[in-house]
Amino acid sequence: MLIGLSLVSILQTLILFFSVPNAIRKIHIYRKALAIKFFGMATPLAISSLIEKSLVYIDGIMISAMLTTTSYAFYRAGAVEVPLIATFYSAVAAIIMPEIAKLFHDNNIKEIIRLKRLAIAGTAFFVYPVLIYLLYFANPLISFYLSDSYSQSAVIFAIFNLSLLIRINDYQDVIIISGNSKFIFRAVLFSSVVNLILNYSLILIWGITGSAISFIVSLTLFAWLLTWKSTQILKCRFSDLFDIPLILKVVLLSFFVVNSIYLLYYFCFNTIWFIIFASPIYALIVFLLGVKFGLLPATLKLQLQTKWMRLKEKF
Repeated sequence: MLIGLSLVSILQTLILFFSVPNAIRKIHIYRKALAIKFFGMATPLAISSLIEKSLVYIDGIMISAMLTTTSYAFYRAGAVEVPLIATFYSAVAAIIMPEIAKLFHDNNIKEIIRLKRLAIAGTAFFVYPVLIYLLYFANPLISFYLSDSYSQSAVIFAIFNLSLLIRINDYQDVIIISGNSKFIFRAVLFSSVVNLILNYSLILIWGITGSAISFIVSLTLFAWLLTWKSTQILKCRFSDLFDIPLILKVVLLSFFVVNSIYLLYYFCFNTIWFIIFASPIYALIVFLLGVKFGLLPATLKLQLQTKWMRLKEKF
């Protein structure tokens, strides 16, 4: 598996290398000052990423050492984020990052705030309904996926995926663009120390559940520190970036729809297949009601309408 992942990474590197213009790809062109500048910016970010991604594995090591290997197995089975959804925000960030860089260079701070507010609201509109559905049906989904023996992992899965509440924004983009990448390293380091302290304390109290709570708390702390720094750089308030009323309306709408589905599941169709087949219907209802009540940002709504009209023209 490790060999396979390494080969895939090498292949991705080669594809990216040959996809850039020839002028950039010429290896004999080397500018020492530029290289030092890039490595100076990239090194703190690389170390930060390494520390951040190792948090889950450190949690597992501590559980294995302080509890039992069985507890570790339950934790690892539940400590997973939903693929695609967990990385949805990073895909959005990759799209708007060049635009934010250009705007920052032009000192157009107001447009950066508007663009980030739009991206955050749009991401929350698509991510939060999925999170709420997963929280309601975590136990039957985990039991179906791993068997009833892993029912303890359902609580870990539900707590761990509360991280989706946070993963609606790229908290690092403004900080990186403004040349403050060292702050990210300090924030990661501080959050990791807090995570270790909380892990030890909460594992003693609540076992594997305590470790999952520790992860969410440290992740929230990390996001809060980066948000604070971003607001300092942009000279704005938290509410300027996060449209709280709209996000709360999305959450309430999702709760209303999922409650109806849960009642049908509990009283009429108590089977995992109902949960699976009801999920796209739930997503469609939330989407249509969200559009009807104006919860989808107007710019995104216009883009979706344009793409839908183009698709209709093709057929």
